Amino acid sequence: MTIGPIDRSQLRWVEPMLRDCCEVFKEEEIGTAVQMVHGAVLTGEYSVLAAADGKRLVGFCIAGQVPLTESTWCLYWLVVHPEFQRRGVGAALQSGIEREMRTSGGQRIVCETSGRDCYAPARAFYRSAGYVEYGRVADYYSPGDSCIFFCKVI
Repeated sequence: MTIGPIDRSQLRWVEPMLRDCCEVFKEEEIGTAVQMVHGAVLTGEYSVLAAADGKRLVGFCIAGQVPLTESTWCLYWLVVHPEFQRRGVGAALQSGIEREMRTSGGQRIVCETSGRDCYAPARAFYRSAGYVEYGRVADYYSPGDSCIFFCKVI
């Protein structure tokens, strides 16, 4: 397993990986994630790290500094293919993006996630990685789907 910047040859794996997580991601979420990753590779606007098993992409995370802040970053996506979950891939991606943040002067990272039951493992992951829940907004994404905000000071 290697962790490093995503390269163009790995982009072909992004959408299939998201689809393999189909019980979690809605069609609109898949399209948004694909667009953000492809755009980040082309423009460098965000940091994108890849977890690879050989040449196959098995996970990725995308983060960037929040505009108009001095040292806050947002973790937009952290995705691990179901076959590779619970093997330390998410933790390795998280550690890698935190290193990039520190190098760029980042001091805190924020993220948001869904309150739906299928996102319970994601919320547990964030808590185990040292994130603290800072708030919830009911019906944020849709009726019955809250947004849960997390923050980690690094």
